[in-house]
Amino acid sequence: MLSSMEMKGLKELDKALAGLGAAAGSRALVAALKDAAEPVYDHMKANAPEDSGDLKQGIKKRAKKGKGKGKTSASVSVGTHRSHWPIAMAAEFGTGQQKAKPFIRLALEKNWQKSASIFAYALKKRIQQQAKRLAKQAIK
Repeated sequence: MLSSMEMKGLKELDKALAGLGAAAGSRALVAALKDAAEPVYDHMKANAPEDSGDLKQGIKKRAKKGKGKGKTSASVSVGTHRSHWPIAMAAEFGTGQQKAKPFIRLALEKNWQKSASIFAYALKKRIQQQAKRLAKQAIK
């Protein structure tokens, strides 16, 4: 079971993001992560069980900049609001009275490769956009 994914060996990426500066690099990273999370979000929302607690409507995609002076980092999460966790966990793992209907794990397992591809493409595009924006500002 895949519960997280880490990409290593991206020195060129780190240099490109650092060249943009922390603020612009973080903006590019957050936008690319949001794009990459879309297939997982769509799959999770489509396969969440119907219930009276609005579980499907509670599934959200959140991205945020990392903290740290001069560092370019960000994270993205896809999941339910805290108020929906008991329902989501009961559906995901089952209970004594309810059979498991995994929708969270399957969303990541079936879409991680697609998300990684989207991330690579989107980050390249966002870095180029931020570099153009910074170049225009430097001319002014």
